Amino acid sequence: GHYGCVEALLTWGADVDMDIPHLGTALYTACICQELECAGKLLREGANVQKGKSLDSPLHAAAEKDCTDVVKLLLDFGADINARNTEFQRPVDVAPPSSLTEGFLLFYEATPRLLSQLCRQCIRNCVGRDRLHLLAHLPLPTRLRNYLQYH
Repeated sequence: GHYGCVEALLTWGADVDMDIPHLGTALYTACICQELECAGKLLREGANVQKGKSLDSPLHAAAEKDCTDVVKLLLDFGADINARNTEFQRPVDVAPPSSLTEGFLLFYEATPRLLSQLCRQCIRNCVGRDRLHLLAHLPLPTRLRNYLQYH
């Protein structure tokens, strides 16, 4: 949950998806702590949006904490809204009843994804998490490059 620490560790080559058995991944921990900036940094650096702690995804953690901003961020990066946790619950099932997050997830489920968002996720998946840093060097217009890098 400390942006400066995350930035320093990533600069020095830390594994963005390192899994600590009792805590989960850094992204999962950022979602538990409701740290939007840290979660964003980890995702832009290629963190696996599905990998959390055991079968709990980062999206489950953010939904359970009723952190709509983090939920939106995770979904923007391709989190699976239908992922099931160890209790076979989806993120909408773990969100506090009648909360803003539950309402947002229900609305999101009923709304088709934008073609532009689907294209961005497809391109990033094709490039691969290990090569996302190379997006900055592609001979693309700045606006398109920034879009692919979530800037």
